[in-house]
Amino acid sequence: MVAAFSSQRIASRSAPVCYVAARYYAEVEGLPVFPLKGKIPFTGTRGFYDASRDPDVLAFWWQRWPQANIGIPTGKRSGWIVLDIDGRHHGVASLKRLLEDARRRAIEEQRPFEPLPPTRSAYTGGGGLHLVFTVRDDLDFPVKNATGLGDYAGIDLRGEGGYVVVAPSQHESGQRYAWLNDEPLAPFPDLLAELCRPRPPAPAPPTPSTTTPPGRSSGAGSPRFCDPDYCLSLALRKAQVGTRHRYALFLACRLVGDAGLSPVQAEPYMRAYARNVCGGKHDFTEREALRCLEWACAHM
Repeated sequence: MVAAFSSQRIASRSAPVCYVAARYYAEVEGLPVFPLKGKIPFTGTRGFYDASRDPDVLAFWWQRWPQANIGIPTGKRSGWIVLDIDGRHHGVASLKRLLEDARRRAIEEQRPFEPLPPTRSAYTGGGGLHLVFTVRDDLDFPVKNATGLGDYAGIDLRGEGGYVVVAPSQHESGQRYAWLNDEPLAPFPDLLAELCRPRPPAPAPPTPSTTTPPGRSSGAGSPRFCDPDYCLSLALRKAQVGTRHRYALFLACRLVGDAGLSPVQAEPYMRAYARNVCGGKHDFTEREALRCLEWACAHM
């Protein structure tokens, strides 16, 4: 069926700009790509796992979704690790603080300070930046996705199990993602790798003298998470500037996975979260909250 939508067939017409770019990423850069509705995969529950370099697959996708954005999986599939600096959530200020902290530690430890190396970078369309690095084989741990990397608000990481939106995709602001330079990709720097290194597990708490009462626990799967009002209250209580998206995803997953709500039933809770998170003084939109719900419905 895909073969019927050959690349020659779609390329013979006025091709969408993202389709042309997707073909370039796949055929020239050797990168697997997949179509996005905004930031959400069009391809269903497998999402970025469906990413492909096959020109006929890409032709089929962009004929079906001609306005689709372009996603590229991060981690070993592409060889990319991407530092996502969110300008709306203080990411630029956090990056400056991260570098200042690293410089101070280097002075204290009497060693040279190594700043972030030049590498390919992109404007995200929403006032942020993507810095693209290559995967390293010499690290003894996998570099995975992280939100608020190293507790620096507005600095996220996309590694194994993640993906990024790439130019010339269109951001919800109306601006397009755009490459800012053509630098060769630098290896993922030690400065960031240290923030990703898994921390040793905390010592187990002492065993209580009495057993936990039936029906009570402290983690996901607790009966409390079957109560959508409790989930909303917890998410609002925990969320801070820089972690609002993380707790929107947390809330969506709890509503769908634990409370068993349908998308229609969960939507009012997500809208309430967007209106009230951080006291309502923010720019976290209902659209962003509902996109988190879409993701949870596709993956839970």
